[in-house]
Amino acid sequence: MAFFTLPIYMRIFTPAYYGIIEMMVTIVSLLSSILVMGMDSAQSFYFFEQKTNGLKAQAVVVSSILQWRLL
Repeated sequence: MAFFTLPIYMRIFTPAYYGIIEMMVTIVSLLSSILVMGMDSAQSFYFFEQKTNGLKAQAVVVSSILQWRLL
């Protein structure tokens, strides 16, 4: 998608603004990768750990991690 929208962005934004936008995209990508690091394996671990407590406890684990990812 970025390949097709690049000419549109270059026409709309000046090179300085486009550089700022790209810098912000890079920063957000790095921060999101740091915040999500290990979340998949943690979800699996706690999901199966709560297996003895029932489906409600497993649903709490999944919904909590989903809320963290959306935040």
